[in-house]
Amino acid sequence: RSLPNSPFDQMYTWILERHGPRVALRRSTVLCTVIFASASILMGIVEPKVNESVLLRNFSKWFLFALFVIQNGFVQLLFTQHWSFLGSLGSDQKDGSAWFAPVAGFGSAASTLAAFAVKPLSIALTLPGLLFVSSLLILMSAFCADFAYDVAEKNNFEPHAERKQEKQNPSVETKQSMITKTKNLFDRVPILKALCSEVLICQCLSSLVSFLFLWQVKETITNDQERAGWTGRCYALINGTSFFLQFFVIPWLVQHIDPRRLWTLMPVAMLGFAGFMSVNKQVNLFVVAGSFCTMKTLEYSLRGVSNEMVYASLDYESRFVGKEVIGLFANRLGKSSMAVVLSILTASVPSSYLHGILPWSASVLALLWVWASHNLTRQIFLMKKTA
Repeated sequence: RSLPNSPFDQMYTWILERHGPRVALRRSTVLCTVIFASASILMGIVEPKVNESVLLRNFSKWFLFALFVIQNGFVQLLFTQHWSFLGSLGSDQKDGSAWFAPVAGFGSAASTLAAFAVKPLSIALTLPGLLFVSSLLILMSAFCADFAYDVAEKNNFEPHAERKQEKQNPSVETKQSMITKTKNLFDRVPILKALCSEVLICQCLSSLVSFLFLWQVKETITNDQERAGWTGRCYALINGTSFFLQFFVIPWLVQHIDPRRLWTLMPVAMLGFAGFMSVNKQVNLFVVAGSFCTMKTLEYSLRGVSNEMVYASLDYESRFVGKEVIGLFANRLGKSSMAVVLSILTASVPSSYLHGILPWSASVLALLWVWASHNLTRQIFLMKKTA
């Protein structure tokens, strides 16, 4: 995982500044499609011979691990661009934000169906076929996104038009390093700095809980297909719950409850699960699965809507560049730093000790998340007060 001023981030920033969000989204989506299609072809060649060679077997494991890392990075990159577009619709920012919950709800419903299909598709298509189908779905999303920009352009409310207006009256130099641009942006919009800290800590906790879940599932369920089916059912539960929340619960919450309380509710819920895991000597699969499902449900439902409500009222640079920095830097740094820590721990600490260390680490991160969420809600209050 690269840092925010890496060649990849600089390339994305360069495309965004010179060609606008539409071209940036199109090129990043096509690149993701090419990677998955190429991976499908490569695994189609390697998989039939994987049992004949230890070298190919090890290569397959490391290649799939690298593909998993790349896939997570692209998911963050693509959906932050989708949400940025949605948050820019209309002359009044509320026009786009009104669609946050329904769009997320439909996404959760589609993800639920996909999760239920994991086991039968893995049997019918095998891994190369699944990768190829994934590349086709990503390519379809590129056509849909381009069509959405066409509709926005014809009706004169596309984000690129807003970008052109700001370019006519630039307030800062455009030729700045990403670090300088980030510092200037955080100084100008403190709420983004608070949100960045909150996202960073949240992603560390999310990665740790995901690791605990996958580790416990692997130790408890030894059969690969049964393990894939059980994990798929967990994701189906997560997405089904997210669908219900997005359509029936969150719209009511937004209307009747101060959104700032949502930020406090999320870390408190995870603190309860982390504390329960910490006080139990034997980590139970169902407890870890409950913690994992809760974390992912919060990420797919409440966090998505809450984040976009913060972004929706900001100017172009704060919305697009801020989301780029937070989406790519905070998400990525949180996940990658936790991955490094977990790699060191699993290599140097016996698993019997890890069963005690990791739940307590989750409790500490949950406490830090409570603090970061409180700081963010304070910035939201100050922003509304000065507006």
